[in-house]
Amino acid sequence: MQQKLTGTQALLVYEVIEVPRSEPMLERAVRYFVGDKVVCKDFKQASSLQQKGVKEVVCEDGTCFTKGMISGGQHQNIFKL
Repeated sequence: MQQKLTGTQALLVYEVIEVPRSEPMLERAVRYFVGDKVVCKDFKQASSLQQKGVKEVVCEDGTCFTKGMISGGQHQNIFKL
């Protein structure tokens, strides 16, 4: 169920990952590890989401925004890995 993000779209990481609903333990584990992390199209949108109070954001290029810190960003599009 990988979804391509559009310019104005931001999703919970859980919504982007394909998890078989027939495996409830796996589903709970994935939800636990990704928590409320949001994935978005680009740096500008991620920065805007953090200013609005979203604590963990990751961009398509792999840049991670966590508690005011920025790391990663070495890929063209993490959805094509």
